[in-house]
Amino acid sequence: MILLTGATGSIGSRLLPRLIEDGHQVRCLVREPRRLGSHRVDVQITLGDLRELRDPYKLRQAMRGVDTVIHLAASIRDQPPYRVEELNGLATVRLLEAAERADVKRFVFFSALNASAVQRTRFFRAKWVAEQAVARSHLDSTIFRPSIVFDHSDPWIALLRRFSFLPAIPISGNGKSRYQPVWA
Repeated sequence: MILLTGATGSIGSRLLPRLIEDGHQVRCLVREPRRLGSHRVDVQITLGDLRELRDPYKLRQAMRGVDTVIHLAASIRDQPPYRVEELNGLATVRLLEAAERADVKRFVFFSALNASAVQRTRFFRAKWVAEQAVARSHLDSTIFRPSIVFDHSDPWIALLRRFSFLPAIPISGNGKSRYQPVWA
């Protein structure tokens, strides 16, 4: 059984159908099950908001029978204040601890390319805290660090279309920025 967080986001909404097609049993930890669309009938659903999931019983229930956690849920918006730290940092640590207690075997975590303790933004610092917890865990783990994740609805696509008539595409910064975008 796979526990998937972020199943209704850019990556999760593309990954979920593939997991189902490949025959995996999937449990989705979601706030709004209706956002799973037609996949609601194909998965087990655990209702919950990772920012508020402090109840050990609820976490234990979410982990029951799970051998792999794929943790995609994240927020780049800080509304209300400190949401970024709560979801991207502390909630990830709580989820990881629950996975360890439940003898989950594998933990897959989506972080961010610039995650570090010295970053100016709370988003990257929170991702760093979560990465360090995953790295210290005894679970078999994978940490992905994409620079940018985008899809067809992303405003960046509209911006790139505006630049498409130019003979060259402008490069941000000094041209040495590390961008390896992920298309969801």
